[in-house]
Amino acid sequence: MRDVNIWLHLLRLHRPAGIWLLLLPPLWALILLSPAWPSLRLIGIFCLGAVMTRSAGCLINDLLDRHFDAQVARTKDRPLAAGQIQARQACGLLALLMLGGLGLLLQLSYLSILIGLLAVPLIGLYPLAKRWLPLPQAWLAVVFNLGVLMAGAEVEGQISISCVGLYLMALCWTLAYDTIYACCDLADDQRLGLHSAARLLGHWVKRFIGLCYGLMALSWLVAIVALDGQRNENRWLLSILGLFSIACLVIKAIRLRLAEPATCLRHFNRVQPLGGLAILLAIVAVKLGVIGTISSVCRAVGWPG
Repeated sequence: MRDVNIWLHLLRLHRPAGIWLLLLPPLWALILLSPAWPSLRLIGIFCLGAVMTRSAGCLINDLLDRHFDAQVARTKDRPLAAGQIQARQACGLLALLMLGGLGLLLQLSYLSILIGLLAVPLIGLYPLAKRWLPLPQAWLAVVFNLGVLMAGAEVEGQISISCVGLYLMALCWTLAYDTIYACCDLADDQRLGLHSAARLLGHWVKRFIGLCYGLMALSWLVAIVALDGQRNENRWLLSILGLFSIACLVIKAIRLRLAEPATCLRHFNRVQPLGGLAILLAIVAVKLGVIGTISSVCRAVGWPG
């Protein structure tokens, strides 16, 4: 059982927040942009793909950063940094994950396959970005959300304006929450000479996070306004519900004490996935007509008043 737990920790399966953050934006696109409903098969491919991609990304990150991780309080107990698993064993598991991911990718359209193949080297290079780039969170945001473009390609056969709007929305969201995450390791990054948004922005960090959420809201509106066909009639409701969810994230961010690493980590693991899930539930509710049905029932029974 101990060995199993070590491998689960290596893949971060004991911390599913990262899987949710990777999966939710493509689910927004799959459901919102689909003329009807995406098939369960397609949803399953994206769900399994998110688990594999996130696990592979964590493996690559830990392989390249194992010497740095051993010097950071938050990461020193990771299996590779602690010497519980050898690098060659991790490489073998990484190869299996890559093969599994390729098998899933080949079941999608040519456009999605092209985007997926483009993502592979970008994912592999991300752990090195914090050594070279002053804002590595931007690299992560660009790469982490390519699944949105793949989802749009699957349900629309192209990359529409709405799809681009959702991609930019997810990109801004990633910039916001990964900047919060970077605050957890600020002291260690400064000591080791690694780059992050928290180091670069200094006392401007909270303003930057607010800007990201503002651009996230704007991108959401662009995505909704660009919707076509029968989906047009629900634009106002989608806009309001999405903006409300983003506003809740903003309020939480304003109250967040960025100088407390443990508080930032809890916010990242709990609040951010819930915010993304709220947006997904809003899309599903509007698509199902749940809110309209509830409103009709209330009027029929004379409530309120």
